[in-house]
Amino acid sequence: MADNTLIKFIAITISKIILFLWITYYVQRKSISLLSISVKTNRTLIIKITSLVTMILLITVLVLSMYVRLDSIPSGLDVLIYLFILSFTAVCILSVSIYEGILSESEKQMKANLLIQQKEKEYKYNQEIAATVDSIRAIKHDISNHLSVISGYIQCNKYDDAKKYIHKLYKPIEIMNDLLDIEHPVISSMLYVKSMLAEKDNIKLDIDLRLNTEIKIKDTDLTILLGNILDNAIEACNSVDIQNRKISLKIYTVKSYFLVDCINTMNPQKVKYNKKEFYTTKEDTLNHGIGLKNIKIVVDNYEGDMKIQLSDREFSIKTTMINK
Repeated sequence: MADNTLIKFIAITISKIILFLWITYYVQRKSISLLSISVKTNRTLIIKITSLVTMILLITVLVLSMYVRLDSIPSGLDVLIYLFILSFTAVCILSVSIYEGILSESEKQMKANLLIQQKEKEYKYNQEIAATVDSIRAIKHDISNHLSVISGYIQCNKYDDAKKYIHKLYKPIEIMNDLLDIEHPVISSMLYVKSMLAEKDNIKLDIDLRLNTEIKIKDTDLTILLGNILDNAIEACNSVDIQNRKISLKIYTVKSYFLVDCINTMNPQKVKYNKKEFYTTKEDTLNHGIGLKNIKIVVDNYEGDMKIQLSDREFSIKTTMINK
């Protein structure tokens, strides 16, 4: 009688495990596109199934040992049961350990990729700054030629043309003078470079800067934060008509907080919203949302918050971080 009960119990357990495996496999196939870690799906699935099945078998054996009379178990079988429990416990622990190891390696790989992207961004920003400095040097080097042109306009009584030419020469210097008044070098250089890029793409950039306290955030984090916010804004503006290209940037401090608000016009066909994430429709799918992810990482490092809003014609991002 005990043998029949044992056989029935084992048969029911096996059938439940098979059903569980089938459901897990089906669900895994449906949700495979939502996986966010860069490990092979099959390997991860095997480890998950191994861990869960081990737990089920462990519980099954424990329940079996509680309800089956010990004197009805053949001699030596009780020892096998305990060995079975210990073996599967070890397998369970090992599976969980391996799975955690894969997650850890995946996180390291993701951080390494983000670090590489950060270095590439910094290199890009340095090139932009160098190009800007070269343009100022070019104006200085060619000052005699510029003065000759202005003198020619005046001699020909073309005063309006002379004014336009002078304004064209003075505009980048005027912008630089305004931004050089900013005491923080990273913010100053970043805003200047992006202002030049915005002007090149006929984007109206309004900057409201109110820094009442010392900025304690790391220079590299500021570079990532402001660089990605403005790069995304400029890219989005380039998708709309020239007359509608506008960026409104506000950088300010309130008590112990550092805040950045940015609103830019954009083409709603170029920005999509799905599963609480924003992504562009550009062909480079590998870099979808990378900028926003980098911003989020910086914000999280300073116990901050990032809010994004998408309207018919505008994209808004607001970040709040502890200034530490």
